[in-house]
Amino acid sequence: MLAALALTACTSGNAGAPAARPSATALRTLPATTPAPARSPLAFPHPPGSITLVFGGDVDLDRTTRDAIAAGGVDAPWRYIAPTIRAADLAFLNLECTVSRRGKPEIKTYTFRGDPSALAGAKNAGVDVFSLANNHTMDYGFDAFADTIANVRATGIKTTGGGRDLAEAQAPAVFTVNGRRIAFLGISAFIPAPKWKATPTHPGFAYDDDVQITKQVRAAKRVADIVIPFFHWGVEYTYAPNAEQRRAARTAIRAGATMVIGAHPHVYQPVEVYQGRLVAWSLGNLVFQSTPKAVHTQLLKVTINRDGSVDWATEPYLVTAGVPHPEPSRKPHTGHVPA
Repeated sequence: MLAALALTACTSGNAGAPAARPSATALRTLPATTPAPARSPLAFPHPPGSITLVFGGDVDLDRTTRDAIAAGGVDAPWRYIAPTIRAADLAFLNLECTVSRRGKPEIKTYTFRGDPSALAGAKNAGVDVFSLANNHTMDYGFDAFADTIANVRATGIKTTGGGRDLAEAQAPAVFTVNGRRIAFLGISAFIPAPKWKATPTHPGFAYDDDVQITKQVRAAKRVADIVIPFFHWGVEYTYAPNAEQRRAARTAIRAGATMVIGAHPHVYQPVEVYQGRLVAWSLGNLVFQSTPKAVHTQLLKVTINRDGSVDWATEPYLVTAGVPHPEPSRKPHTGHVPA
């Protein structure tokens, strides 16, 4: 459906080789895997009535991740980060690839397509929701994009930020923890082509526009106590947020966002209090083939206390061949946001 266009994209490696096209039944079927281990106590404050969340950056199930899975199974890319992800009440990451065996690559510099079987590793690791609002989920066209949504949901992982129309793309992924409802949103500021933007009658992702951000956050506030948008924004390989990131975060916070999370620059940017709310400007790559300057990454652990205050801590990792490993030489950062 998408015409051949010369598009720009994330710049962190070579495109993956096309996979064989299976039957429609095979496309929806994931292989049997070992059950996900039970969640363990979070090594971070978790007082009674609180909610613990873990956020991570970009996940690409192609390229070096595909190689890691071929060598060690679907759980291999998640081996070192799974304990932290599983320990939280909820975990929210950005899925930066198509997950399908259909479609043809768009004419753009980098196109990423993971195999549907790889999603079992994310589920086993404890991932609860993926944002699909980014510049790679439609790398293989709209049929493969539809497969991505269906394949992720088939594992039991919720999606947000992408859909068959604007209403579905803007719809939150909603959970209830300790009597409070939490809504996650996905929004992309990086738009490879206008046709990637969802409309009332066309599939695509939710996009960065002040009117649409306000609409999306306010709608989520009507069904949830806590609203957390995940933005795909910023300039690659920059270490500080730019004016456009600050404008979008400010818009989301004024509309009622509890905190704001971001990714896309491939490197991590500060976690700070902005406009009275916690904002992680960029969490960097996570399970992602990375250039030497993008190998340092982190998970963000957040505790939302019963009184509405927030405690947070980063957990440093080093990405090696697309797989994050603990990086004990780098100290975590911590902070507190009053209610």
